[in-house]
Order: sequence, then structure tokens, then C-alpha cells
Amino acid sequence: MAETKTILVAGATGQQGGAVARELMKRGHRVFGLTRSTSKFKDLATAGIEGVQGDLTDKTSLAPLLRNADGFFIVTTPFEPNFSVHPEKEVQQGKNAIDAAKAAKVSHVVLASVASADEDTGIPHFESKAKVERHLKASRVPHTITRPVAFMDNYASPWMLSTLRGGIMQVPVPPGSRQQLVAVKDIGEIVARAFENRRMAIGKTVELAGDEIAFGDLPAALSQKLGHPIRYAEQSEEDARKLMGDDGLRMFQFFRTKGYHVDIPALETAWGYRMTRFHEFLDTVDWERAQPKW
Repeated sequence: MAETKTILVAGATGQQGGAVARELMKRGHRVFGLTRSTSKFKDLATAGIEGVQGDLTDKTSLAPLLRNADGFFIVTTPFEPNFSVHPEKEVQQGKNAIDAAKAAKVSHVVLASVASADEDTGIPHFESKAKVERHLKASRVPHTITRPVAFMDNYASPWMLSTLRGGIMQVPVPPGSRQQLVAVKDIGEIVARAFENRRMAIGKTVELAGDEIAFGDLPAALSQKLGHPIRYAEQSEEDARKLMGDDGLRMFQFFRTKGYHVDIPALETAWGYRMTRFHEFLDTVDWERAQPKW
């Protein structure tokens, strides 16, 4: 059995942080879930996670929380609740978290980034993560960087399902364009393995994906689960920009021209873990409540 560690997890009430916290808890580690609001402590406690109040925008709030931590999982976001995008805020979150970890001499930081972050995509919320990565490397804090692709879990999210119930999936790419996807659960698995296998993980940048599927094939797969037909429609870039802004449109332009290109078999071999396929993910979802049964 792996040595029990104390890990501070940012974003523990979100998708990635929640998956990481649950997996670490399952493996017997002590997990502190970082949240800005004490009102979320109850939700964390239900999952067996100890809630602690802190804010990645306030470096001083992190210092006491990291004093006795063996590891720190950092996930940042440029997105506000209203979906506005602020990349500069994400960069500041990341720098604050890394600087606090360095000051506390944390022995292992795992940073959540995004696949292709280092490929000059021009996507604002990719470029902000690239800046955070560079700051982490320059800090010389012992670290691992995880770079997931798009989340399978998004297709079972309330905002996506509200659109799909209308019987149409509109995306600004041709139906033959392919997208790589990853189950959020698998991110938790790989991060936990990184914390438990420090020697193997330190200094590594790991791109994470579990499957690749054409955008045009997504509606048929989802139709079977939702019980009604869904058709695919290629959305115009003008309409896409109105709905998702320039940041979102640039991301889909990237999907259209290049896209994620994680070597999934090599990833599975390196980490001794079979990643979840999209159809397997769909089978885990309680479609009445739209929650994965992990």
C-alpha cells in the first residue's frame, strides 16, 4: 500500500478537483478541499473531504494550509460563473498557488493544464495555462503537469442536455472533424498515481485522453441514451462567436484545423491504466439525473 499523504486539492467542489479528491480519499490519503466559501464545507464533508477556506487569488490564505501538506493539486480557471473569460486572472491564480507552494517547500505539486497548451494555439484560455506552466517550471518546485483534453462529462452536463433535448447539436466544425475526450474520473486516477509514485512523476508532463470520436458521431451515441433523435448541424462561425465569444470560437477553429493528438496507447502503457472509452462513460451516466455513477 502507498504511503499515506496529506494533499491540498484546489477546486475540490469542481470537476477535476472533485475527481482528484475522491480518488485520493479512496486510496486512504488525507485530503483537504480548498474552497473560497465555507458554505461548501458540508458538500465536501459528505464525500469525506475536510474543507478549508482559501483563495488562489490570495497567496497569504494558502500559506497556513500548505504548512504540513505533502502535495498540492492546482487547478485554475479563467471562467466566471457568467462564462466570461479572464485569462489574466487564471495566470495570477496559478502564480500565487505556485509561489505559495514554493514558500512552504511542498514536495510535489500537480498542476492541471490543457492538452496542446505549449503549441501556440492562440486560444486565450490555453495560452494562460501555458504561462502558468512556464512559471511552475521556472520556480523549480517539484512538479507534474497533467494536460487533459475535452471532458466526456460535459456531454452529461445540464447546459449540454438542455440543448440536446431540443434534438439538435450545433458545433462550428464539419461532422468529420475528430475530437479526443477524457473521463474526469480518469484524471483523478492519473493524478493520484502521480502523487503516489513521485519518483516516476516528477518532471513529467502528461497529456490525458481516453477516446477519439468524430463530432458527427456524437449525436447518435447520445440519442441512444436520451431516447430521442438528435441531429448534427454545422454552426456558422458568426453564430458561434455570438454564443461563445472569441475564446470559444478559437478553440473550435483549433479542433477544426489541428485538434488534440494524445497518444492514448502510449499513455496507457506508461501509467499501467486503461483509460475510459466514450461508450463506457455513457453507460455510467444516470441519464434521469445526468450524473456519472463513478
